[in-house]
Amino acid sequence: MCREHRTVSTILKVYDIEAGCTCPILVKLDNECRAVLKYPRNPQGLIVLVNEYITGHLAHLIGLTSPDFGIAVVDENTTLGPDFPSDVNRNRFSGVGFYSLYVPKTVPASLRALKYATNLGETARIILLDQIVKNCDRHEGNLLLTTNSEPMIWAIDHSHAFGDPEWSISDLSLNDIESPYVWRENMPVYNMLISAGASVTPAQLEIERNFIQAHITEEALIHIFATIPTEWVNEVGTENISHLHQYILNRVQNLESICNMINQERGV
Repeated sequence: MCREHRTVSTILKVYDIEAGCTCPILVKLDNECRAVLKYPRNPQGLIVLVNEYITGHLAHLIGLTSPDFGIAVVDENTTLGPDFPSDVNRNRFSGVGFYSLYVPKTVPASLRALKYATNLGETARIILLDQIVKNCDRHEGNLLLTTNSEPMIWAIDHSHAFGDPEWSISDLSLNDIESPYVWRENMPVYNMLISAGASVTPAQLEIERNFIQAHITEEALIHIFATIPTEWVNEVGTENISHLHQYILNRVQNLESICNMINQERGV
């Protein structure tokens, strides 16, 4: 779940574009935890912080294995780690950012590794979450697998939720619930999960649909949207934020049609 606001005590590392289009930073928080932070001036813009924050809440509401997350501030008290390049300006990372706790000892998803995942049963729920938030960027790199004695799938990195990091109201039509676009874009990793043994049958989708609709309620969404930092709302725009709220609610309310679309795409 989302924790209280934190302060970044130390910036340890900057990830390059190969590790993610937002070029996040590895940080140490004021509670000594290590986390991956996406900052307001990242290359994709502040809107991705909203994408991550909303999707993080939804993932936790429906019990998916995903990192704890929250809001963290880089300010004048934040220091740079000893190995940090001397020519990097700390102010580049300043402001109110989104963090997710660092998950150690992970590898990108692969068919061989996924067969050992102890939470492969979350697959149908991951697929439906992607549908709800219009995430077309579910690939091996943001479906990590821990390499400890109980391998688990971790759903991470939702910067591309809502179709594009820089979405607008026109990108989020309330009438696109039967579109197979998200399914088809993510089909390679979905097929890999199914080949590893995950159940995505009509009966399983029905079970997950009922579960999700019982947990992602209008009341829950109102609470989530009320906690978005004011700095982010002002940048993205209250009209866009309000539409995003309605878009998610509409997708959840129409999950039965979305499940029917998936079944049709799979020919089952």
